[in-house]
Amino acid sequence: MSINCDMAPGSSGGPWLVGVTDGNSQIIGATSQGPDPTTYLTSAEHGDGAIAVLSAAEDE
Repeated sequence: MSINCDMAPGSSGGPWLVGVTDGNSQIIGATSQGPDPTTYLTSAEHGDGAIAVLSAAEDE
């Protein structure tokens, strides 16, 4: 996934959220990289695999 953005280095790891305005917030990705100078940011898409990892960790 990618978004047009001019955020500078240091934004890595920041969460990408959906559902914030309706009270059903979910993290769908995290900022991982962008070019220098920054014109966009990218993230892997956190889908069912990420949910499975979090669910397994909660069960431990």
